[in-house]
Amino acid sequence: MMTLEQKRGLGNQPDMLHEPCLLVIEIVSPTCRTVDTIEKREEYAQFGIPEYWIVDFLLGTFSVLSLVNGTYIEKVYQENEQIISNVFAKLSLSINQVMADR
Repeated sequence: MMTLEQKRGLGNQPDMLHEPCLLVIEIVSPTCRTVDTIEKREEYAQFGIPEYWIVDFLLGTFSVLSLVNGTYIEKVYQENEQIISNVFAKLSLSINQVMADR
């Protein structure tokens, strides 16, 4: 997810961001679990993405990772827990709602 200003700055290069977007949402693939949950976490932290969500349908979890001093702090949500986002403070969403819509 990016700001409108970032989108305008992309021009004809839609896959080339030169500054961090606000949020990345990663859907865990059963065949690429390590890449999706470990390797990409390191890449996103190095790029400075302030928030990174990991949705794991197999485990039924939704993780919100917030970047603090170059390292992600992770909060894992399950079932009826209300998801809290630092980037989207007005978010009103539970893990059950995420899993029901898949």
